[in-house]
Amino acid sequence: MKKIKILILGAGNVASEHLKVLKKEKNFEEIGLISRTEKKVKNLCTKFNIPVVTNDILKFIKNSKPDGIMILVSADQIYKTAKRVMKFKIPLFLEKPPGLSIKEVKNLTRLSKKFKTPNIVGFNRRYYSSFEKGLNLIKKNGKLLTIMIEGHERMWTFNKKIKKNIKKKWLYANC
Repeated sequence: MKKIKILILGAGNVASEHLKVLKKEKNFEEIGLISRTEKKVKNLCTKFNIPVVTNDILKFIKNSKPDGIMILVSADQIYKTAKRVMKFKIPLFLEKPPGLSIKEVKNLTRLSKKFKTPNIVGFNRRYYSSFEKGLNLIKKNGKLLTIMIEGHERMWTFNKKIKKNIKKKWLYANC
């Protein structure tokens, strides 16, 4: 069976977590990694044995013809990046949020229909280590009796790390 060629856009923590999962799957081949941050992209390519590092998305897509693109950039860049590559009609996986407003999400939906580009937004909490640990505890100790979910998302770092345009739309960006 032919491997599915995946292009990764983004080289942060989210990309690293997705690459851990992809590397466990035998049907995928990560053919390239593109990011604005050269040091991060080189580190991830070395760590996950990804052959191509570039910062020219459009040229790379035209030359390598990936079967799928994973958009794993920061929340404030997902919309702009997806909008840029939608025209290539290559299936997209977008990390959440696909946009920081309803208007942006509607525009991506419109573009998806216009270019007939399949896409999906990832809600990948099931791969978090805390989620895996919880599932293992349930399996070990019997049925689930109750559940409590706290969604503070390291709010103590909120003012330091979150960009202003995301802060204003935090609930929407994190849903």
